[in-house]
Amino acid sequence: MINKVFLEGYMTYDPVLRKTNEKVAVTNVTLAIPSPGKKKENEAENNTYFVDVTFWNKQAESIAEYGRKGRLISVEGNIKTRKRKINDENISFNVIDVLSFSFLDANKKSSDEKAKEEASNDPDVFSEYSE
Repeated sequence: MINKVFLEGYMTYDPVLRKTNEKVAVTNVTLAIPSPGKKKENEAENNTYFVDVTFWNKQAESIAEYGRKGRLISVEGNIKTRKRKINDENISFNVIDVLSFSFLDANKKSSDEKAKEEASNDPDVFSEYSE
């Protein structure tokens, strides 16, 4: 049996590094995977699939440090089924345990970081304070 998944998608939120009780680094991320389809003749329909992925150890640390909402990444991993008890009901759901990943875009900066960088490069921004 083969259990291998390859996905490309956009990170839907900034990742947060956590530690398990055994002090193992773990980071969970949801990927938005656009999938164009057809609704009717000559009408495009855009479906987006959301897939939960889990990074472990050094990969968890890397994705938490360099990953940001909106970054395009590719992941290779295995499908795992996890179970949780929610409101006295057992819920099963699938996640991807990441074996390897790559960033597919340039390091995106937040709009605040871009604005600060542009302001620091523009001499007119501070001209009203000069003597």
